[in-house]
Amino acid sequence: MHPLTRVYGEEFLRYVLAIDNSESLETSDMSGGSRGQVLNFLSGLAGSPPVEASYEIAAFQIISTLSGYDQTHATSVVNHLRILAGGSSCEVEAVEDPVLKHLLTIARDVWPIYLISLPIATPPNIFPAVLPGIYQHAEMAKLCEVIASDGELVKLFPGIDRTGRSFAHLDAAHSADSVIFDSTGRGGSLQPSTLAGFMLSHAASRALISNGSLTWRTMSDKARETVEATRLLAKGRTVKMPTLVGISGLRISNSLTFPVADGILRAPRPIDRKILPPNVENLSAVYETSFPVQIIHIGDAALPLADFSAVFTKHQSKIDESRRSFQRSFDMLRAALLLGSPSHEPLLVNDVARFTTNPLVAGGVQTWSSIRPGIPSHELVASHVEELRKWHEMIVGKHHSSLDVGLRRLLSATTLRADPSDAFVDAVIAWENMFGAKTETSFRVTGSIAKLLGPEDPDGRIDFRRNLVTLYEKRSRLVHGGKEPSAKELEQFRTRAIEIATECFRKLYRDRPDLLPLESELRSARILVE
Repeated sequence: MHPLTRVYGEEFLRYVLAIDNSESLETSDMSGGSRGQVLNFLSGLAGSPPVEASYEIAAFQIISTLSGYDQTHATSVVNHLRILAGGSSCEVEAVEDPVLKHLLTIARDVWPIYLISLPIATPPNIFPAVLPGIYQHAEMAKLCEVIASDGELVKLFPGIDRTGRSFAHLDAAHSADSVIFDSTGRGGSLQPSTLAGFMLSHAASRALISNGSLTWRTMSDKARETVEATRLLAKGRTVKMPTLVGISGLRISNSLTFPVADGILRAPRPIDRKILPPNVENLSAVYETSFPVQIIHIGDAALPLADFSAVFTKHQSKIDESRRSFQRSFDMLRAALLLGSPSHEPLLVNDVARFTTNPLVAGGVQTWSSIRPGIPSHELVASHVEELRKWHEMIVGKHHSSLDVGLRRLLSATTLRADPSDAFVDAVIAWENMFGAKTETSFRVTGSIAKLLGPEDPDGRIDFRRNLVTLYEKRSRLVHGGKEPSAKELEQFRTRAIEIATECFRKLYRDRPDLLPLESELRSARILVE
């Protein structure tokens, strides 16, 4: 491995040194000539930051220098270095859309910076959305002008004079400041110039999510999609933005993908660890899906507002609903994996990190879970896929909101609760959500489960219900301050309560979908009188 690979990454070195993929970095002649000069420049840049500088500052100095616009050669430093090394810069396809035209011209000069594999400290941005080269570029003033005259994008900046405005000086573009919040819960100020940086970062992240690598072709294709998506957001539309969910527990081989209605489950790729937040060492699978993004507030930052917290509070319910909707969809997938897998090797899933692309937010939207209990790890194999697909379709198609709490509690008991007593309580709450009532709760719940799952003969069913009552009473004493059972007993209670809740859900979805839309009290009454 070439020493500079650790700093810049192989893809970037190949680009800037104009070395084809078929050629080895180790054996390529880079000791002299123009390539040697470029290599010396990169080596000096990598070693130039003062020792006392933090890594983040050093990294920013590197990307600032390489992205900088070289007025003499009318291109970026990185593209000038590539030309010196014997390569050529990429060609920009002729397009009619003026916003896309100027955005692609800037992208052609800065996109190689996104190949640099610089690790960014927490909280990370997948790509620097404030590359100096973007704002120094000769096309930036023109791009800001066409944004201001675009019938949709101008809606993002209510302070802009709709009759036209000159951005010959970028100070004018910076003064066109708005405040935007969207359904991800993220928000802040936005200017036409920063929008350009955000859109380029967004295009690069879209390319990597969909293709696993970044090239000029994928970058330019995703830049087109980015402009279209940004216009839809400006019109007030909801746009499904590519999203990655990092998963622990479930393991998937590199050769297998599990397609579901709203995405795919697959093995992690090297690029996923760059896109997702850091410190996800327990990342074992990735759920590739989308998050519905909608702008919920646009304001002129020049107007007296702007208590951001007041705006956020006003729209909190919309933000919460978007998050719940996404979580509910993810929980349907988690439930399908649990219910559709063998009881002795349940496929359990925890999300440890998330990333959603967003052209209105620097670097996209990233969240992560700092603490997640360890859960059994089992592998999704090809023989499971068809059965799991059927379970997912069944749950998505038949699930009713009356069972939301029970399903969440079952998933919590199996994946989130480190303490067995908490898991035991959650599992029995799932029983109650399925079959509870205002009165005679114990009889309703245990009698319904015994009728649904128990033996056909009355004596066997009575014995089964008696065992259920014992578990139910153990839970009641536990939550009402009674003496806590031993650790061994709690583990047994947890395991058994989860087994019963899981089998009840299996039975309802698979054999008794007619009971799903009913409230718990009516559901138990229907079972008991049959």
